[in-house]
Amino acid sequence: MKFEEQFIVELQAIESSIVGVYRKNAETYDSQVERALSAVVKDLKAKQKNTTIQPNSSLSGNDFQLYSAITNACQTLSDSDPELSLEDLLNCCKAVKKSVKRWNKEYGRQGYITFISRFV
Repeated sequence: MKFEEQFIVELQAIESSIVGVYRKNAETYDSQVERALSAVVKDLKAKQKNTTIQPNSSLSGNDFQLYSAITNACQTLSDSDPELSLEDLLNCCKAVKKSVKRWNKEYGRQGYITFISRFV
């Protein structure tokens, strides 16, 4: 079974959180999504290593809203499924980040957001 099929619920939850921010602010760009995902990945790695999570003071505005939404989605997923590991969440965020890069490269500044908002 492909990763995307195995974790479809988790991936959709993360993408739904991103689209939620986009629907509140149409001036949301793929680059902001990528920065927010990078920060979430960094936090999940720190949590996995049981080290202190550093505050993301470099994020503000839409970047921070995306970060908060993605973090909340991951926390909700983790709380609702005790078998979901940090590694699983980390891989889900990485998969979404890979998708952001792909659709952004293909369709421009809002390529990813435009693409997923049709399905969420």
